[in-house]
Amino acid sequence: MADRLDEFLGELELRRFTRPRDTQIYPTLAEKGLSLFDFHNQRGDNFKPVWRPLLSFIDGSGKQQKI
Repeated sequence: MADRLDEFLGELELRRFTRPRDTQIYPTLAEKGLSLFDFHNQRGDNFKPVWRPLLSFIDGSGKQQKI
């Protein structure tokens, strides 16, 4: 699945910001109506740096670069 996303983004000449690991934490939090950023402990904190590049782009401090 991730390879298909990379291929699609490449066709659009866009780079991939991040690739979160496939982990049970996301569905577990979703079942509780929470996001990773509502989960304040070491386990949740370990996943947050993966999202930083995408969040920087969304909030305008990052720039999309062509590959």
